[in-house]
Amino acid sequence: MGKIKILDDHTRSKISAGEVVERPASVVKELVENSIDAGSSEVLIEIKKAGKNYIRVVDNGQGMDEEDLVMAIRRYATSKIQNFEDIFRIKTLGFRGEALSAIASVSEIKISSRTKQDEIGNYVKLEAGIIKDKGKIPMPYGTEVIVRNLFFNTPARRKFLKTDSTEYNHILDMVIKFGLAFPEVEFQFISGAKNVLNLKKASFQQRIEQLFPELKNKLIPVEVQTPLFNLLGFLSSPKVNYPRRIKQYIFVNRRAVITPLIYSVIDKVYQGLITGRAYPAVFLFLDINPQFIDVNVHPTKREVKFKNEHELYELLLNILKGELSGEKIITTINPPSAPLMSDERKIYGSEISTQAVELTAHEIKEIQESFLEARREEFLIYKNKYTIWIDEEGINIVDNHAAWERVLFEKIKKVIDHGKVEIQRLLLPEVINLNPKSAEILRQNVDLFLKLGFEIKEFGENSFVVHTRPQFLNVSVVKLIEEVIADIIAEEKVEDKTYKIITSLACHSAVKAGDSLATEEIKNLISEVKKLNTPYCPHGRPALIKIRWQDVEKEFRRR
Repeated sequence: MGKIKILDDHTRSKISAGEVVERPASVVKELVENSIDAGSSEVLIEIKKAGKNYIRVVDNGQGMDEEDLVMAIRRYATSKIQNFEDIFRIKTLGFRGEALSAIASVSEIKISSRTKQDEIGNYVKLEAGIIKDKGKIPMPYGTEVIVRNLFFNTPARRKFLKTDSTEYNHILDMVIKFGLAFPEVEFQFISGAKNVLNLKKASFQQRIEQLFPELKNKLIPVEVQTPLFNLLGFLSSPKVNYPRRIKQYIFVNRRAVITPLIYSVIDKVYQGLITGRAYPAVFLFLDINPQFIDVNVHPTKREVKFKNEHELYELLLNILKGELSGEKIITTINPPSAPLMSDERKIYGSEISTQAVELTAHEIKEIQESFLEARREEFLIYKNKYTIWIDEEGINIVDNHAAWERVLFEKIKKVIDHGKVEIQRLLLPEVINLNPKSAEILRQNVDLFLKLGFEIKEFGENSFVVHTRPQFLNVSVVKLIEEVIADIIAEEKVEDKTYKIITSLACHSAVKAGDSLATEEIKNLISEVKKLNTPYCPHGRPALIKIRWQDVEKEFRRR
């Protein structure tokens, strides 16, 4: 008797059903989840043309007999739950019984499967959800699913798929998440004729290092058992950080999830340890009793809801804080800085009175020294973040980083528009070693980097060598390219890659908030800012704020 059953109407009505096939990565996700739920120790994922034309997933799981194979393609057919209450005891990745039916309805699909008990397998072929052929087939035990021509019968949906590179990156990201969550499973990922990933059985930490070799020996392990959850985690020290959350992965019962609650815990743990908008590498694997979570809140199960959020937040926060402090990380945590306010300050003879606030002795001395410097140099620098000067129109306040970013952006854009980039050949070419996802992003954009003056060649698996850089940039080439790639990954929806790369180059090449600038550099910055047509950085933040004299007089009620 088969294991797969059709769910009753009562259970169907309560399941958060929805569109499970949004793009090729959705197909890969559903098929790999089925493979893992079937107890597979080896999973092969093969795609062509970013999965739009061909997706193949092969596993060595328990397989299906003839009866289950035919039943599996029907909607709400599942062996994982029998009624709605089972959802709150669910341990598998899938449970709704929608995946194969949904995939079959928008593609040409062939499913072949064999159990260990059977000597020969069975197959079924469908087009747009209609069975076209079925029969016997010799094959090893396990299951093979081949999906061709996704959305062939819904051209409007196929039209709205993104570029091949974007769809490919979604699939790669999905495979990486499965690889992290199931290190005991061997994964092979092939795209076209290229073997992208070949992950052997490993421990959790080894699997992280397989996928992100740059993090080897840079992670702090955490393993704690509590009445609420069991936690296995790996945290980077504060000095290992990135401009986005590109290396933060959260898993709940082996399911990759997006959870603002846990992101806020991570931010709180590292608060004061990392300056600016930077994020550590964090890998958290939470094992929680299914009764305390709801995975049925989102059709694709990307989100989970915790029944005891406050307790989980406080407990996880204390654990992670304790682990970081246990590493004896030494850092200077700056106290929250008060706005520049005091009883009265004189700037070039113009008095500005503001509400008095309490300042530390150090801050008072810093402000006094800044104003003494201002009298000598005709501008004021505050905390190495802002430059202030006056002119006939009023008071000008510049954000040093945002302003330099806009200045560099305009220079780079002008060079690109004219097609004349002066390059400098590196005396010693620099080698960049990347993780598989970052390496693929660089391959996809190597021509754009060349247009900007970076001559980059492949140098082994996921390694590249940089031979030239543009003369207008004088920063670490390797670090700059890594940061630009991180920005591209973080903003996957961006369509204009050239604009994005120019923006990222300008951002990471500009002076940072807090960087000390020489007098001539400040004067040069002021000169360049005066030439700008727009007072905003490429990300939209203000680079210049002007307080006009008439507005000052209005505030003092002189008008």
